[in-house]
Amino acid sequence: MTYANTLNRPQQDSGFIPGDLAFLEEMDDWQIAEGENDPRGYNLIGLGQESIGSIENLLASPTTQRAHFAVVNTGGWFSNRRFLVPMQSISIRDGEAYCAFTKAHFESGPEWHEDDADYDRHFIYWSGLGSSQPSAGAATASGEEAVIPVIEEELHVGKRQIEHGVRITSRVMEKPVEESVQLREERVTVDRQAVDRALTEADRDALVEGVIEVTAREEVPVVSKEARVVEEVRVGKEVRERTETVRDTVRHTDVEIDEEADSDIPDVPVRH
Repeated sequence: MTYANTLNRPQQDSGFIPGDLAFLEEMDDWQIAEGENDPRGYNLIGLGQESIGSIENLLASPTTQRAHFAVVNTGGWFSNRRFLVPMQSISIRDGEAYCAFTKAHFESGPEWHEDDADYDRHFIYWSGLGSSQPSAGAATASGEEAVIPVIEEELHVGKRQIEHGVRITSRVMEKPVEESVQLREERVTVDRQAVDRALTEADRDALVEGVIEVTAREEVPVVSKEARVVEEVRVGKEVRERTETVRDTVRHTDVEIDEEADSDIPDVPVRH
């Protein structure tokens, strides 16, 4: 029986598990069919490229001539714990085995021992009926399908107010100025002249003590200042609207589906 896509993990024989399961090497005269991959010894890789462990052995049935379970040894991080994983849940590519589970599934999964014959319990768990979900952000194994979230960012443009403005400061400044004015002034002059003439009656009357005062006048500058308004600075604001184009980048998940025709889904047939 061949399956096309291990991620879908189709149920094998509707969940039928034969009662004659045994380790393949203990089945005398039985071996892996020619042309089929023998996954024993392969590393098992889980979701997110997590290294789960290695496939240690196979449980096969001579009745169905199939390998039904892989014995997975998670030694190194679970101290050699073993788990029974249905072969339908495993695919083989390039010498590696892959499954749609995480370490978290194995941490909470049912451990298997050689005296444990309750195969249904292991089949049900790994078929998703009792499995926990992987952590957020990973492809999620859920029942019989793996869910890969496709995320796309959307650009939302809003607006907010910011404050800006103009500060106007007035200061009193001084500068030198000059103005020319025409001034008038009087000067007192005293002129003494030598004379030689006969004394007159007028001269006789002047022959007494006395004081003669002569007043002289002059103009001086008078300064006054007058303040006048020569300019007005008016401050106001106006409202305008404009359209601005905002450019940015958004991310999205791009899922590529690569159908690998040569991928082997090891529901391994065995031959007598």
